[in-house]
Amino acid sequence: GLILGNRQIFSQELKNSLNITGTSHIVAVSGMNIVILSNILMFVLIGLGLWRHQAFYFVLVLICLFIIMVGAPASAIRAGIMGGILLFAQKIGRLSSAARIMVFAGAIMLIFNPLLLRYDVGFQLSFLAVFGLIYLKPILDEWLNKILPSKFLDALATTLAAQIAVLGILIYNFGRISFISPLANVLIVPLLPYITAITLVFSGATFIWSFLGKILVWPTYFATTYILRLIEWLSKVPFAAKEISNVHWVWLVGYYILLIGFLWWYRKRKSRQNYVNI
Repeated sequence: GLILGNRQIFSQELKNSLNITGTSHIVAVSGMNIVILSNILMFVLIGLGLWRHQAFYFVLVLICLFIIMVGAPASAIRAGIMGGILLFAQKIGRLSSAARIMVFAGAIMLIFNPLLLRYDVGFQLSFLAVFGLIYLKPILDEWLNKILPSKFLDALATTLAAQIAVLGILIYNFGRISFISPLANVLIVPLLPYITAITLVFSGATFIWSFLGKILVWPTYFATTYILRLIEWLSKVPFAAKEISNVHWVWLVGYYILLIGFLWWYRKRKSRQNYVNI
């Protein structure tokens, strides 16, 4: 499920636990999943000493291999495009340009299928996740770095930015809000790049000797066991999630108006502060 997005053998109890904890995206080939994975992996590689352009090509190749491995369905291709957009913006050091690229990519996709905008929730989540990482993550980084700069807080900022951006769509379409989701994602998402990388690199050993492949990917067993136990435990926390039925579209519009209004106010405030400092 984590690597290929295959949930057919999951029990209904596990599926419910994933929904309650807001972690269903970790077992789905979605733009939100790939964007978060590529963002955290880029951060880790740069932290290990690679130049930005070196990390860009490594992660881009990894995403392409991942898409091919899952059979290159339309959802995975769309997710790869969104991940590639964010990576390119990071490579050239101009995250502000990513918004224009995002609009351009969306326009191209809608030319081929205009119904994506209305009926494809995955399309909506993909673009909103990137929107969150472009505009919300820098704000969260600034706030969290005042507390304690660390890789953990960067993962928290990445997760929260994407979660806030897609929250309205998730509630409107699925009728549930997960209060435990930020905590669950912060404790789980940072492991996903390593699990994906280990599996992609070492699973090739199975073509040489199946037993060798099983030994090399053994660390993923401990990681996935941790993830499963954590999801199971967090899903049983009182008030972990709340069902919200019959959500009106007016609420959805209002949520994103408030979100955009906050971003406009924050950027105006920062511009005013910068002008005063000058």
